Amino acid sequence: MKSGFAESFEALYREKKYPHAFIIASKYPELKETAEYAKMQKHFHTLLRLAALQIKKGETYKAEELIGEYARVEEKRVVVKLLLAYGEEFLSFLKALNDAEFERVFATLQLHPDFAKVPSFVALKMRMQERLALLEKRMDAMELDSDFSLLQEWERYLPEAKRLQRKLATLQKLQYHYEKEEWSECYDLIEQEESVKNSLLAQLLQKHWYKRFEQAKEAAQNGIIERVYEVLHDFVEVTSKKEQIKQLLYIAAKRRIAKLLETQAYNETERLLFETAEHFGKDMELLELAKDYHKQTGIKVVFG
Repeated sequence: MKSGFAESFEALYREKKYPHAFIIASKYPELKETAEYAKMQKHFHTLLRLAALQIKKGETYKAEELIGEYARVEEKRVVVKLLLAYGEEFLSFLKALNDAEFERVFATLQLHPDFAKVPSFVALKMRMQERLALLEKRMDAMELDSDFSLLQEWERYLPEAKRLQRKLATLQKLQYHYEKEEWSECYDLIEQEESVKNSLLAQLLQKHWYKRFEQAKEAAQNGIIERVYEVLHDFVEVTSKKEQIKQLLYIAAKRRIAKLLETQAYNETERLLFETAEHFGKDMELLELAKDYHKQTGIKVVFG
């Protein structure tokens, strides 16, 4: 049994009250899949061509008689208004859209930006963006051997295509440094280039860093300076990691000094106090350790 709106749609179609039928179809998308809707669309495009001919002859009022009523249909309103304003020029744009002639479409948009409001162009642009989004997913998955030629083809039309070309080049650079085990270049690139941070390789590299950092942090808390160096060996030349490594080494050195004081290893304590101040500076904690050393040995440490 057909629903009430479907029956109304068919009745309007039989009576050739197409604008009213279009309005119902706009509320019930399943009607757009029917043969009746396809025939109405074909009829509407025929009217557009006839209206364009009337405009060309300077008889705009006849064009309005042909298609004016369709302006009541929200999905047709923009098309009707633009055709009445631009005639064959707009019809040519619609044909280029239908034939997917991107160069003509986007060249026309440079002259008439309002044409971008046409639903069929909005749909086309959305499809193009979906294709680009799929390509970006492949990039982020480091499937860099995929076919990315579409980016070069579409760079004239969409800024997004240009952005993705730059991202692809950056990811290829990251892949190159990774294969060469050039860790400093890898991590510096990740820090400097926001575009690569969502890639699988960048995430794996960051995960590796976080794991090593946590291991080094534990070693630092226990005053095991050698272990901090051992764990973070691959990162000591990475510009973006140097300050964090320095802070861990500072913590490790101060924890070592505190342990040396507990075991009364005073010669090594004094040496490490001076070395720590020289390499990392003098904070309150280090100065307190120097005071503890003075209390236990009677020897005052004077930092330069």
